[in-house]
Amino acid sequence: MDLIREMVNVVEQDRPKTFNLLIPRDSKLKKLYKLVAAGGFLDDVSAASKLYQSDPGDKRFIMLKGSLINKLSELILATNHSELNRRNYTKIKFQCERQMTIARKLLYVNVYHNAERIARRVLRKARKYDLIEVELECFLTLRKINYLKGFTSEVEKYQQAATGLMEQAKVMDVSKGLVQVVLSETKFVRSQSHTLVTKCRAYMEELSTYHERYESPFLRLYYLRVALVAAHQQNDFVEWGRVLEAVRAHLKAYAHLETEHVMLEVNISSLKYFIATAELGQARPVLKKLIKSTSFEAFNRFEVLVEEFQLLMHRGAYGEALKLLEMVHEEPRFLELDKMDRAAWAIRSAYLFMIGHMLGEPMKVPGFDFKKLHKFYHDCAPISKDKTGYNLQFVIVRVILLRLKNTLEYDSEANNLKVYYQRYIKENALPRTRAFYQCFVRLVRERFEEKAFYRERDELIKNLADYNDHLEYNELIRFELLILLMEQLTSTRKEE
Repeated sequence: MDLIREMVNVVEQDRPKTFNLLIPRDSKLKKLYKLVAAGGFLDDVSAASKLYQSDPGDKRFIMLKGSLINKLSELILATNHSELNRRNYTKIKFQCERQMTIARKLLYVNVYHNAERIARRVLRKARKYDLIEVELECFLTLRKINYLKGFTSEVEKYQQAATGLMEQAKVMDVSKGLVQVVLSETKFVRSQSHTLVTKCRAYMEELSTYHERYESPFLRLYYLRVALVAAHQQNDFVEWGRVLEAVRAHLKAYAHLETEHVMLEVNISSLKYFIATAELGQARPVLKKLIKSTSFEAFNRFEVLVEEFQLLMHRGAYGEALKLLEMVHEEPRFLELDKMDRAAWAIRSAYLFMIGHMLGEPMKVPGFDFKKLHKFYHDCAPISKDKTGYNLQFVIVRVILLRLKNTLEYDSEANNLKVYYQRYIKENALPRTRAFYQCFVRLVRERFEEKAFYRERDELIKNLADYNDHLEYNELIRFELLILLMEQLTSTRKEE
């Protein structure tokens, strides 16, 4: 049923004209389609019961599902999915590939005159939109046609052209792979890594070399996408803003490069930029655009809500943040998220609970139970490798929760925090994180003693003064505010 649900979601975004021919009104196909399209959780048991008053093993139900999958497959091939995809290179590439499929089928029966016309027409379009793979396919097809004609010189000409394009196609594929490697490294992390910056720079140099060899707007876009990641990882706001502008200018010059994936990537980077620079007002229009262009069915809505939660926390809109968490946990597809995604949401829930507790406004937060901290630890285990990101958030909130429970073993925890600093924070974290963490270690070592707290608080705020115009990516709540809230944890030596 998951496959049908995803296919229905694609078709619903842009129903082709053939929809009613393939899925007729008042048919069982249409009834199953409507059940799935209605949303909510629909499993095989409930679907079979509603349609046939039977169980999922009913042969009629199994055949109906298979038939619907086949019909939806045909419909998906006819959809454009969005206004954006009606004008970008993906639609053009699909059209070209369909035409070349027809040309190849004609050649199977040695009918090459129309196949040649198709190949030449597609070749012109492929060159116009820099579609190297399609252009290569055209050369290979024209080579075969001329071999059938017996034109040796033409065969040699297309053989030479194809050989040259094979190398370029390989470069394009390698370049796309470099971008995907970088983006995959940022998928489930909240850290900003010097190691990733080094990798990005090496990839950017490689992409520049490729671009010097082959002029292609795709190569330029690949370079800029890696550059966006590098700038974010360093919190280099001048470079980050420059690259965002360069990406927008490039997409304006080559509108056919604008895909849903690329625009999601660029808009989320813009949203992160405005949050990081504390320009929260400018973040709202970008957020609205992202909400409009994403969905839970495609799972990309969760990615946007991560940044919206961050935005709400930095605005101090904790009530709205709670509503967002409730919406996320009520969404059926939340349980289908990767375990690392769910762990990150568990940390957000814990922070919101902690803040409410320290503000004296306790709230029931979905995804977190103060009485079941061991479950919370278990849920957060998948993010343990993100040492300066999500795992650092976990380390901090865990200590605070234990303090709130009055079960914190100060000496042991202080020693563990110190080791964590030496291994992961000292060389890898950005300045704000490093300053806060050092302060946090000292507070735990001093058992949150009142006088020590005020001394450390003032020292931290002084140390952050040179960096208070921005935020780091792992700051779920601004460090200056977090230290102020931690006044609720203080105690005198006598009380201890």
